[in-house]
Amino acid sequence: MKWINKGHEFDELGQFFKQIEEILFVGDEDEFSSFQTKIAFLSIEPVHYNFEEYKINKNFSKKLLSKIKKAIYINNFAHKLKNLLKKSNNKLVIFSEKSGHLINKIVNNNLFIKNKNIFMQKDFELKYLPVYALYAKNKMYSAYSTCLVVTTKCTLNCKYCLNYQPYIKEKQHYEIKNLIKDIDLFFKQFDYVDYFSLTGGEPLLWKDFAKLINYIGENYRSKIGELWFATNGTLIPGDELCETIKKYDVLVLCDNYTKYVPKIKETYNKMVEKFKSYNIRTQESTEDLKFFKTFPPSEDYTKWNDDKMIDKFNLCKEQYSGFGLSNGKLYQCCYSLFANTADIVKEIPSDFVNLEDVSKRELLEFILGYTENGYCHFCQYCNCFYGIHNGGYDEGGVTQQPINEPLSFDINNYKLLNAEVEKCQK
Repeated sequence: MKWINKGHEFDELGQFFKQIEEILFVGDEDEFSSFQTKIAFLSIEPVHYNFEEYKINKNFSKKLLSKIKKAIYINNFAHKLKNLLKKSNNKLVIFSEKSGHLINKIVNNNLFIKNKNIFMQKDFELKYLPVYALYAKNKMYSAYSTCLVVTTKCTLNCKYCLNYQPYIKEKQHYEIKNLIKDIDLFFKQFDYVDYFSLTGGEPLLWKDFAKLINYIGENYRSKIGELWFATNGTLIPGDELCETIKKYDVLVLCDNYTKYVPKIKETYNKMVEKFKSYNIRTQESTEDLKFFKTFPPSEDYTKWNDDKMIDKFNLCKEQYSGFGLSNGKLYQCCYSLFANTADIVKEIPSDFVNLEDVSKRELLEFILGYTENGYCHFCQYCNCFYGIHNGGYDEGGVTQQPINEPLSFDINNYKLLNAEVEKCQK
C-alpha cells in the first residue's frame, strides 16, 4: 500500500478502538486459550462465549434433526449475543474460524460492522490487532516474522537460495555486539511479536550462536511467540548449543536436502537425532523439498505500472510477510534485505525504516504494508514468495557445493544470472 497520509492512516479506526471497553471472543476452549495467549501482552482479559455445535441423539434422523436443531441453536445464540451488544456498543467481537458461520447473523444490524467491531480471528490478529494495540494500549505488535541474519557463510551453495548466496562475493560472520545492538533497538520498539527468526547462511557455522540465543532468551523471550531458525542438515550441533536451544524453547526447522546432496544424509539424520535427544522441537521437511524461484525474474517486471506492482506486492504480503532486521533498519521484506546484501539491487530508503527515529504510528503503518511507493524496489526483480508470479518451483538442477568451492552453473545460465544482476544495479 502506498502512503497517502503518513502517520495518520489508521487515525479514524484507532480513535474508535480507544473507546472499546471489552473484547468478546466466540469460539471453543482451545481457540479461546490461543487468543488469550496472543493478547496477554496487552494485560486485558477477553470474555469467552463458547459456541459448540448441537449434539444429535443417534436414535433420531440425523440429517433432518441436525438442520432443525442447529438452526434453532444458531438463531438463539445470535439473538443472545445481539442483545448483549445492544447494551453497549463499545465492544469488539472476535469470531474463531469454527464459529465464523455466526458472523452473518450478527452483522445484519447497523450496530455491528464487519472489520470495525466484528472480526474473524485471523483477520483481526493480522491486520487490526496491531492498530488496537497501539491506539488503545500504546503497545507495538506484529503478527509477522522478523529475521536477523547472523552469517552469510554456508556449507551449501544453492542455485535458488532465498538468501541469494551465489551472488554474495564476500561472505562473513557478523559481530555479536552489532547483532545485539539491532535486537535491543528492535525490542525497544516492539512489545510483542509472533515470530522472530535467526538465519544465515548456515547459523550452525557461527561460533556465537549459543551466546546470541541466550541473550535473546534472557532479555526478550517473553516478547516473542515463536523463536526459530532453519538449518540445512550438514552440521551436528554441540551440547552447549542444544542446551541453550532447549532452555529457551527455540523451534528448529530442518531443511532436508539429502535428495540433492546424498552424501549429507548420515549427518542430517545424526543432527535430527541430536536435537530429539534434547527434546528440542523440530519441524522436518520432506526429501522432496523444492526451491522457490524468487530470482532471477521470470519476466521483466520493470515494465509493469505502479498499480500492477502494488497489487503484486499486496498479494505477496498476504501469502507471506517477513521483515529483515539489519544495522538499525527494519526492511519491509527480508528478501529485499537479502538482495541488498548480495548487491543484486542497490539499497533505497523507501524499503526500510530507521528504528532509532521512526514514529510509533509510522512504524505501525510500515509493518502493515505501507511504503512510499506501495511496493519494494526489489519487487521489480522478484517473482514473489511461493512463486505466485510465474517463478514456480525447482526440484532439479540445484547447484550445491561444499563451502569455498566455486559455483558450477551452466555457463549460459551463469551469464544470464550475471546479466540480471547488472540490470538491477542500473
